[in-house]
Amino acid sequence: MDDEIDYKCSLSEETQAIALENLREDDNISRNQTIRAWILKHPSIKRCRTDPLFLLQFLRTKKFSLPIGQPMLERYLHARQLSSEWFQNLDIYDQEIEALIDNGYIFPLLERDQYGRQVILINTARADPYRFGSKEIIRAYSILGELLMDIEENQVRGYTYVHILTGATIAHGTVWSLSDMRNFFKWMKNVSPIRNKQINIVSVPNHIRKVLDFIINNNVCK
Repeated sequence: MDDEIDYKCSLSEETQAIALENLREDDNISRNQTIRAWILKHPSIKRCRTDPLFLLQFLRTKKFSLPIGQPMLERYLHARQLSSEWFQNLDIYDQEIEALIDNGYIFPLLERDQYGRQVILINTARADPYRFGSKEIIRAYSILGELLMDIEENQVRGYTYVHILTGATIAHGTVWSLSDMRNFFKWMKNVSPIRNKQINIVSVPNHIRKVLDFIINNNVCK
């Protein structure tokens, strides 16, 4: 809780201009200090990072509005405790997570998209549905997200996802329960400070398309 307020912006001049225009980012240091002081006085927050890179995630996601960014941080911390099996004790060398990454299930591309966004590639068929469940898959997402969220270019420009469904079977869909799917999408939409900008789904087999239609028609992702 005693992290130093020592921050030097690592954004390129181009990205700083985007942050100013789109996120109203100008005097972020003072607002960093304000939200840090709020955390230190919060009666329910016992453990939380207070370094600038962490706090800027929530300020940038909510365009530096403290009344919106602070509740989001509360939801983030609460969700991490409520779903600790998804978000706690993440380790890149965990046997299951390491296997998912080594198999090429999920990884960031070195090149950004045309808007400078971080591109995340997901190969659904690379996750063996008879070995990995939604818990392992979400933990792989979580550890990648934690690694990428401190990169300031990502905080400002956001993320593009490319889901490749070549070779995916019904079994790949059944590893997810409806409750896990719903909670995961709620996390991505309302809790995580990651600025998700675009999702692309390619090479969708007909049998998977029916599953996606069911998800959309039944508002599973809302």
